[in-house]
Amino acid sequence: MTFSRFVALLCVWVLVSGFGSGARLLAPDADLWARWTAHNPDSAQSLSHAAWQDFLDRYRQEGQGGQVARVDYGGVDAQGRQILSDYLSDLSAVVPAQLNRAEQFAYWVNLYNALTVDLVLDAWPVESIKDIDLSPGFFASGPWDADLISVAGEKLTLNDIEHRILRPIWRDARVHYVINCASRLSRPARSCLTGRDDRKHSTPSGEKLHQFRTRRDNQRGKNHGIQYL
Repeated sequence: MTFSRFVALLCVWVLVSGFGSGARLLAPDADLWARWTAHNPDSAQSLSHAAWQDFLDRYRQEGQGGQVARVDYGGVDAQGRQILSDYLSDLSAVVPAQLNRAEQFAYWVNLYNALTVDLVLDAWPVESIKDIDLSPGFFASGPWDADLISVAGEKLTLNDIEHRILRPIWRDARVHYVINCASRLSRPARSCLTGRDDRKHSTPSGEKLHQFRTRRDNQRGKNHGIQYL
């Protein structure tokens, strides 16, 4: 796969200024949810993420002078919302256990990122994702522990997808760089990931990751209040 396509979905990034990293510091430990380890290594099923890519192509704003592209939340119209809604409905109908590992990885990452963008759009305009207070519990903040979607008859939260599926199954710290935790309301948006992009490697190489992090860190210094994954 080309790295640009991988970072594409991998880097769908939410455009929400003021989203601090505090939630990350308090993030749950990886805690495997065993039912989601089931997969079919011989499966040739290939999911289409064309709708997600279409959404990103419509509403991302290209960066200038080396800056990353960002999602134009304020510019998303009714058609865009419908595209995203239909895409999430399609993902909800998928049975992940029928997929091979590469397709599963693309599935979970795209699902997480699309759900996060949908959350921000539902609450827009909003300054911080922590203001989208959907999680249960008196001391809870943000939407990470709220049931957002049902997959294979199981209700899932963003924390379930990241900390009970992606992190413990793939066991790679670089998973953090492919999902959009909406730490700030400005996230790079390129294209989405597909299982066909890379059947041997589910995460970017060390060299590519270094290049990506370097661009991100350079932007931190130029855009105060914006944090990149």
